Amino acid sequence: IVTGDGACKRVAGSNGSLRNNVNSNVIQEVKIQTSNASAEYGRTAEVTFNVVTKNGTNRFHGSAFETFRNDRLDARNFFSVQKTKLRYNDFGFTNGGPISKDKLFFFLNYEGNKEDGSQGVNFTNPAFAQYNGTFPKPFREGVWFGKLTWYPTDNDTVDFSMSRRRDTETLGFGGQTAYEALQL
Repeated sequence: IVTGDGACKRVAGSNGSLRNNVNSNVIQEVKIQTSNASAEYGRTAEVTFNVVTKNGTNRFHGSAFETFRNDRLDARNFFSVQKTKLRYNDFGFTNGGPISKDKLFFFLNYEGNKEDGSQGVNFTNPAFAQYNGTFPKPFREGVWFGKLTWYPTDNDTVDFSMSRRRDTETLGFGGQTAYEALQL
């Protein structure tokens, strides 16, 4: 089981995969609980991963990042006749701070992925030779995470968090996106 700030995280990702909708800039702590879990983890007899996300503080803080990958830095795929195109960008930011000093805080994160790649197809059977070639395989993703933390008293904490993920990925030759496939 994977939990985020103690709540069960069973969100389907692209192609039905299980995915955590926060990047590493949002994670404050990871707690791994193995056997003999306490009652708060009563849904499972397996390993539980609890990911604790960051909060805003009394000071404004943030970060930005960009990762770039290019086919000019890659070797040719063993099964492809030619090197396939790849332009990959992973980028985003975090920002957090006070809304009301010592009482109410916000934390916001965005991560975007943009990949312009291609998939090489090489049939060895001459009957399918007309289908050989390199086909575009674009991918776009945007993941937002937001959190409000309120301290009504010195002993109480109320967290409200949300995440939103939207992606488009071409699956196969039909032009269907991952989002459309999940709607079927």
